Amino acid sequence: MQQYPHGYVQNGYAGYAGYGDAPQTQAFHPPQYPAQQRQQYPTAHVVIPQVPRQNSHSSDFHLSPHLQHMHPPATGYQQQPVQNYRPAPHQQYYSSHPQQVFTQSPSLQPQQARQYPNHQFHHPESYQTAASYPPYVQNTSRFPPRQDYVAASQPVQRFQHAPPLDQSLRPAHHSGQSHMLSSPDPLHASPAQLHHRLPMTQPQQRGQGPPPHHRSAQQSQTSRRAQEKPPQQRVVARVEIPVPHPIAALPDMHRPQKRRKSDDGHAVSVPLKPNSQPRPSHAAASSSPLTELASSQLPPTPKPHTDYQAILLALADEYITAAYSISVPAASFDAAEASRERYLSLISSAMACLESVLINFRQSDHRREARTRLRLAALMIEETDNGEDAEQVLSQGIALCERSRLPDLKYAMHVYLVRLISRTSSRAALKSVDKLIQEVDALNLPHWAYAFRFLRISLTLQSPSHVDQHGLLKHLAAISTAAEDSRHISVSIMASIFEAVVQLRSGAVDATELAQRALTAVRTHQLSPEMQRLPQIGALLDCLDLGCCLTSYKLGQIESKLEQMHANLDKLTHQAGWRKDGTLSIDLGPYSNDDLAKDTCGIMAMSKGGQAALSFRWLGKDQLYALGYLLSALAVMSKNPESQKAQTYLQEGLKLCNAPQESLPRSRNAAMEETKQKFCWTITFRTWTVFALCGRYNWTAAQAQIQAVRQEVAQHGTTLDYGTARTLLYLEAVCAHGLGDFQLALSLYQSSGILLTDDNKVESEGKDVRLLATLNSVLILRTLGVEEFVKADSLMAALDPHCQHHPSPAIRSAYNIVRATANGGKNAITKTKQYLQIALDAARTSSNQQLLSIVMNIMTSTLFSNIVGDQAEKSVRAAVSLARQSRQPLWMSVASGMYGEIMERCGKGDEALAARKEVQNLAKTLPEPLKGGLSGE
Repeated sequence: MQQYPHGYVQNGYAGYAGYGDAPQTQAFHPPQYPAQQRQQYPTAHVVIPQVPRQNSHSSDFHLSPHLQHMHPPATGYQQQPVQNYRPAPHQQYYSSHPQQVFTQSPSLQPQQARQYPNHQFHHPESYQTAASYPPYVQNTSRFPPRQDYVAASQPVQRFQHAPPLDQSLRPAHHSGQSHMLSSPDPLHASPAQLHHRLPMTQPQQRGQGPPPHHRSAQQSQTSRRAQEKPPQQRVVARVEIPVPHPIAALPDMHRPQKRRKSDDGHAVSVPLKPNSQPRPSHAAASSSPLTELASSQLPPTPKPHTDYQAILLALADEYITAAYSISVPAASFDAAEASRERYLSLISSAMACLESVLINFRQSDHRREARTRLRLAALMIEETDNGEDAEQVLSQGIALCERSRLPDLKYAMHVYLVRLISRTSSRAALKSVDKLIQEVDALNLPHWAYAFRFLRISLTLQSPSHVDQHGLLKHLAAISTAAEDSRHISVSIMASIFEAVVQLRSGAVDATELAQRALTAVRTHQLSPEMQRLPQIGALLDCLDLGCCLTSYKLGQIESKLEQMHANLDKLTHQAGWRKDGTLSIDLGPYSNDDLAKDTCGIMAMSKGGQAALSFRWLGKDQLYALGYLLSALAVMSKNPESQKAQTYLQEGLKLCNAPQESLPRSRNAAMEETKQKFCWTITFRTWTVFALCGRYNWTAAQAQIQAVRQEVAQHGTTLDYGTARTLLYLEAVCAHGLGDFQLALSLYQSSGILLTDDNKVESEGKDVRLLATLNSVLILRTLGVEEFVKADSLMAALDPHCQHHPSPAIRSAYNIVRATANGGKNAITKTKQYLQIALDAARTSSNQQLLSIVMNIMTSTLFSNIVGDQAEKSVRAAVSLARQSRQPLWMSVASGMYGEIMERCGKGDEALAARKEVQNLAKTLPEPLKGGLSGE
């Protein structure tokens, strides 16, 4: 290869000034450096392909004036251009010496020189480093021939005394930036760029070419000869490019004053104003493999980052935990104001933290945002009365979950929204649940279908006027069918338990039979593992079984059921599956969300078997034992009202109700609910104590117990619910009736909400109390005179549709007794016998000794009052025996008086005398208003 001195370039940068003419070769002599210093800068070589040009006769291809004689880059190339390769006669190389800073360039026009007096051109080495070798820069000694273009994009130095370029082709001048010659990359450049940047084939001295309209014939002929080169010839120019090295930072250049144009077109100098704002400090550039060595590539130091959202959420959890730890003292009726304020302050702080996370931070994690909204809404619903804000938070959360596809969080929010709606409108809440059930059924989410159906059943049972018996049974049937198809044993057991409860509350004629059938379905799974994991269900099963026996008046089975319940309670409450807070969980089927408890805010959780579990809140151990004592007292009272054992059970239950609450971490609302529930249990036990005292005809003690209940309610600052208040009013009227104060008793019986009229629609809750109050009102009205008989008959007409087919045999017996004594006993004998026979059979079914005694006394008085014979004696002896079994002084006195009259009529004077003495002794125990009506006096 021919050697050329440094500074010579063959076909280096021609064709701009002469519009395609062959330029003359010019030489540039850079400053010389010692040989030792030159060796420090290795040499890189770039091969720039030279494209021969030919004449083009195409009229469709239009070029600018300086490109009219050039063809596209691909013109004249063959498949193997290396075969026709000829080295250029003269080649010049750029020197690979250190950086050269060129001052005033002669290429600038005088006007431009005045405008840019300090314009400098810097060597490209100031912008490159020693390690930044582009992939296309290689040594010419090992550069193989290729068929495609090998173009260089590495900037090279311009000539110091080069003529000015055309304005359309001159590169833009920037402060501190040099004019650079670069060859386009054929892989990335457009054809037009390759077309007008290809170097010329003939040398021409720059700056001496005449304009196109001053060209001579010799120049035109030379240009034509250059264009008529054979297309097979390919000229390759080699350019030696100095390897860039890092240099020291250049000093700041002087900047000229800013200039602006005035309105009249003259340039006005504008002085520079110092910038009052400090220059922003930029972060140091990170290490790059193109600029630094591998040994110096250290990882950048991470900036300290504080997750304030996590801190606020953790603070909210801490505040809630601290508040729940003092919830029991703050929930009592006599709680100190300081403890309440402390609790409310902690809860307010927790809610403020959660609200700050939602308002002051942009949420990137949608799941965390939805959980925060759910937690905040749950606190608002449970701890405050601000339902509007809670509804807004839930609505926004539901929309977020729909966009982010978070079904568990979405439907958990719907559960809380339904609970919020049920506070104001239970019917609207039930409609919302029905829509949600249809939605989850369509989406095939069985665990949420179970949850919403159980929620609807619970809301219906909690409503004060639940009359949708058909809807309850329909949803229970749907749950049972789905559970049996999927083999969800726990769900099937819970559905059967609920069905038994619903049937017992309905009060239908066949309610007891249907409830027992549901309990039988539960007992089929008694030995299953699901039943063993739910000890609360076993205890509830025994309680419901005993309740069925009480409502069906199966006295022969009551004693055995009572003993079984006592034994199971002692055994089940000590099992490990019994939780202290009284909650129980049933498995709803396999599911794959490990954070289900967090996504549902405790509504659901994942069990150990990998199944979704739905949580139910039931009774704790103390509350369950209290329920057992109450059922035991009712069982004893139904069998023997005179027994003291019933009152003993009630007293033990009262002790459990008055016991202090166990300190468990829970909300103040939950603790208050338990406190209110214990108070309701206390009122219930005291109310049944009044029934027990009335069953033993201790009217004075019963009245004192009623007054104690009212005082306790006033002391706690609460009010009784409508059903309990109506029951206490009825008991107060019964006590007045038993003491002989008929006017007070009648006024109480006819109080608003107790007396039954024709236009009243009797509700299932408290229906029996109203029926009994109306029956007693009829009895009192008949003793007040003929004028009150019309009113009594109207009341009897109102009682007929409700009492003739009543499921309780005791109420049917009492109703037929009143019918038998209508019109002062002047009814037809056949009707009287018919009514008395129905009453006697019903009293025997219920094993009510008091009703049996009343029926026999009325039968003896109506049928055998003036008859002498064995039949009359047998009837009156049976009446006396039943009266003594009832141990009621009034009816014992009535029976003894009739016995003395019949014995005297039959000629048995001694027995008649003994009966009269017994009547006198019994009369002493009766109230004063009742003594005058006895015949024995």
